[in-house]
Amino acid sequence: MQNYTIFYKNAIIYIGKFLQKTNNAENIIRPNAINDIKSLIKNFLKKEKNIIISCEKQKEAESVFENIKACFDFHKAAGGVVQFDGKILVISKYNKYDLPKGHVEHGETDKETALREVEEETGVKNLNIVKDLAYTYYIFPQKNDFALKQTHWYAMTTDFSQMPVAQNAEGIESALWLDEEDVNILKLNTYPSILEVLKRLGV
Repeated sequence: MQNYTIFYKNAIIYIGKFLQKTNNAENIIRPNAINDIKSLIKNFLKKEKNIIISCEKQKEAESVFENIKACFDFHKAAGGVVQFDGKILVISKYNKYDLPKGHVEHGETDKETALREVEEETGVKNLNIVKDLAYTYYIFPQKNDFALKQTHWYAMTTDFSQMPVAQNAEGIESALWLDEEDVNILKLNTYPSILEVLKRLGV
């Protein structure tokens, strides 16, 4: 069964089969108990407490996710976790470690976007997609409201041995290769959604 985890700061809305208790859970609810999805989201954004929406069937989870999605301006992005010679490609932006990604342009596939954005943001070329890795979802402020972004992540490899070059025009402070044993440094100063991507990769 596909589950959905929507991040906002350090809190989540989890939609799917509920398997274990979460310490920070404000609510554990069934889909048929949701009377007003907009009020549920408003309270979530205000209190920043985890909400678990426990679903028994895939259609239930999909329906809840689509109802939440309809409450936001929805954005699509794609990016990559690039590995080379035991290292992982990372960027630094807004004083946090991140992974290269960007907006899906009109007419692009997610794969095309991921390859283009990784190269643009880091200068790393000769990229190969190894596998489809994960989707992440997070809520972010947009003008006087909030938006929901879906990012499609791919595991990638390269034989590009030169130093990465950060795309400073996009606010990226640096691009660098981290040894896998040094990824713990990244984990101490990154976003919860990025931790989820690294977990999917087994890092």
